[in-house]
Parts: sequence; C-alpha cells; structure tokens
Amino acid sequence: MCGFCLSAVAAVSYDSIYWAPPLDVQGAKIVNANGYVVQLKGFAIMGAYGETPAITDSVIKHFRNDWGITVLRLPLLTSDCNCPRTICWTVGNIAINSANAAYIAAADSIVKWCEENHIYVLFDGWHEGGQGNTAGNFSSTLAAWSIMANRYKNQDNLLWEIFNEPHDVAWTTWVPMANQIIDTIVKYNPVSKVIVAGTANWCQQAPIQTAKFNYNKVVYSWHPYSDDYGTNGQSTWDQVFGYIDTSGVAPVMATEWGFTSAADSAGYGTELIDYCQLRGMSWTGWIYSSTWGPPMMTSMVPEVRNPSGNLMFNAYHVAPPVETVPVAVRQPVARSTSVQNFSISNSTIKFYCAETSPVTLSIYTLNGHCVGKLIDQTLSQGSHAIRWNGRNGDGAGVAPGLYTVRLKIKDREYYGQLNTIR
Repeated sequence: MCGFCLSAVAAVSYDSIYWAPPLDVQGAKIVNANGYVVQLKGFAIMGAYGETPAITDSVIKHFRNDWGITVLRLPLLTSDCNCPRTICWTVGNIAINSANAAYIAAADSIVKWCEENHIYVLFDGWHEGGQGNTAGNFSSTLAAWSIMANRYKNQDNLLWEIFNEPHDVAWTTWVPMANQIIDTIVKYNPVSKVIVAGTANWCQQAPIQTAKFNYNKVVYSWHPYSDDYGTNGQSTWDQVFGYIDTSGVAPVMATEWGFTSAADSAGYGTELIDYCQLRGMSWTGWIYSSTWGPPMMTSMVPEVRNPSGNLMFNAYHVAPPVETVPVAVRQPVARSTSVQNFSISNSTIKFYCAETSPVTLSIYTLNGHCVGKLIDQTLSQGSHAIRWNGRNGDGAGVAPGLYTVRLKIKDREYYGQLNTIR
C-alpha cells in the first residue's frame, strides 16, 4: 500500500475524457456527459457552403487529426444577414426550399463529419441587417432558429451561439430578446443543452450586474480582439469578462479572436492563449477562410499559416489537464455506493476489491482541487484500508473541513466525504 503522494503527471487521451456528448454547464464550467470538465479549442469557418476550397469529409478529418481541434464554429447565415453568400437559410416563409437546399445539405454534412471525427459544433447565428445588428425583423431570427433547432433536434454534439456580435442595442434591451431566442432553441432541441449567448457591443460587454440571461446553461460569448482594449493582459481581461467565470456565475468562451501581425503573435495572442489556459476557458479562433479576415492562413491550398494560425495550431496540441475531475467531485451529491464494504470512518477509508484491480484513491477539496492521491496502484483481491493523515504531499497539514473522497476500481468510480478536524 503506497503512502500519501501527489498526482503523477500523465497524459489524458481526448477520446477517453473529452468526447462524451451532450455537453452541459455546471457552475462556471462546461462539462460532458461523463461529468468531466472540458476546454474546447477550435476555429471558425465561414458558413457551410461557398467557401474555397470546399469543406469536405477529408478536410474535417484534417482539422481533427492534424490541427487537433475539438470544436468547429459554423456560422449559419440567414437570407437577411447581408453577407456575401448567395445561398443561405431562407426564412421568409419559414420553410426549407430548393433555393437553399445546397446550403442546408452542406451544413448537414459538416455536422455529420464532425460527429464522426469527435468534434463538437458551435452553431453561430448570423441574422438581420448586416451581421449582428438587431434592428432588423426579429421575428425572422426566431423563425430561423426554430428551423435550425428542429432540424437538429436529435443531434447532441452541438452548442448554439444565438447571435453573432449584437450591436446598436442596449444590454437591457438585448437580454429579453436573447431570452426569446434561447427559449426557442430549447423548445425545439432539448438534447443540446449549452447556449452560447452573444453579448453587447460586438461581444465586448456583458454587464451582468444589470441583467443576466434566464437560462442556467448559458456560456457568455466574448470577442477579445487586440485593438478592442487599451491594455491586454490578465488584469484587463479579468475586469471585462474574466470575473463572470471566476465568480462562478457562468462559463466564458472567446468565440472569436485573431490577428495577422507577428507582433500580436508575440504579445497579445500568446497572452490570450495563456489566459484562457489558466482560466480553462474554451475558445474558437478567427478564421479558416479564403475570403474573410483576419485570416489564419496566407494560403489554403497548399495550406500556409500566418502568425495567428501558427499560434493557434500549436495551442490545439497542448495536452488536456493532467487531472481531469468529474463534476461529482466538485459538487458531490448523495448517492449509494455499490462497492462492497466502502466506508469512511473518521479518517480511515475501507473498501473491498472483488479481484486484483487497478485502484486510485484521491482526496479533493469541494471546489475540485486534487489535494493528492492516497493510492495509485494495482491491489490484490480482498479488503483494504488506508488512513489519511490530513497532510498534503509536502507534509503540510490541510485546512480542517469537508473533503471529497474519490475511489476508482478498474472502470467504476465511487464517492464519499470525509471531515478533517484538527
């Protein structure tokens, strides 16, 4: 039986931890169906149809296998968005017709290919009067989302970004409008739970002290371009958006950011990626496109990346956290534990292995910080007991209070709580 030790650094495979749709929101974290926290990293393409080169199955495989993205941001353009695309969702008669059949078929294919390659899809709605201007016919926006949500009502690898960069509208006016869009999506698609809500002033402001979205699975969308803030860096970003995450209100996702200069790569871009990594924030860079900018590519065929593309490419390959914690650890709930003789008395944890098995026994704070591992080895069949001395791996005593015990025997996990009093 090993003594108390800190977590060992070990690689965590994406498919074993991250890919488990549908996604959900717990507090200020995005979690998957297995309860594991995920940090999604990817980029946007410009619509489902009309890009050169076309987005195909082999391109999606390239995004996953070579780039290493875990989410693809897919703008869904409506017929009134005034974007340079001739084929969009046609919403005038609230019906899918031949005029936009190719666009819809392309969107269907991209969603299917992403699912097959274990990529989440962030649908991004571009509506009304020129991208995000909400001054247009709001009823057609609701109609468009009802079509989209109903069409993909059984698709579980989706997130929904309800409106790209709302602008020319007050926050207190936008929040009730956003709530209507959210209600429409949830009504038609209860499977995909996560809603990414566009925020005011081109996704630069989210004064949640004034008003918050009603839905409890909201992720606040943020577009931290370098020229939007006088000073980049952690203190600035904490003030404008980071506090939403750190205060536990909701997750924040940087759904659009990018640049073209090498200077931005060395400064702002690197700082932003480090900041998102520190906060565990998901992000999608802008943009994999031949016609929109700031582009990630100077050439798409052959594929030649510019400074932002290189920075993002490298960031996609940063390994997931060494210890990915199930949500049950951070927010323990009452549950029965079927493992024989699993009990916690004072500081002693007892359990029984029905056969020789790999066993991990870990102690966590209630906010999910791993204090350390008591056991991480293969144990023989039979009864086992270990006493926690209330100290961390450095030998220092931990604060008195309630801690979560996580026991894993082979592929099954069990939870309990332990109260330390010193």
